[in-house]
Amino acid sequence: MRTGVRKQVNALDVEAYFDRLAQRMKTNPPPPQDAAMVASMARIGLVPGRDFDPAKLGFVEKEALRMVPNPLNRYDLAQRDKLVVNADGSVDLHLQADSPGKDREANWLPAPKGKFTLVMRMYAPRKTPPSILDGSWTPPAVKPVP
Repeated sequence: MRTGVRKQVNALDVEAYFDRLAQRMKTNPPPPQDAAMVASMARIGLVPGRDFDPAKLGFVEKEALRMVPNPLNRYDLAQRDKLVVNADGSVDLHLQADSPGKDREANWLPAPKGKFTLVMRMYAPRKTPPSILDGSWTPPAVKPVP
């Protein structure tokens, strides 16, 4: 007996579902008239042919809640990015308007000079500790560094 398509899809977790969708979008590219939707999906980490990234960090302008244009055309930082890892395993993210220097740009998310809201998206948070759902995990505080 075969498992029905709906049951197969319902059995996938969020990350597996979107990974599969991204692979299908690579092998069956969307038509050109869908370019605006494809661009919108890319902003949340759904890119044809790339694994879906369930946790992203990005900036939006406070008044309009839209992505902030920047010199790198980078709108988020995520696990899929080639971030520079410190010797102790931690990662420093540079959330600022001006470049922190070429050697740190891999971890730089250009921020606007004016007011902004930092947004962290959690697409498939863990259900067991440590989890943001039960408060046993919280993101580290954003703090200024001299």
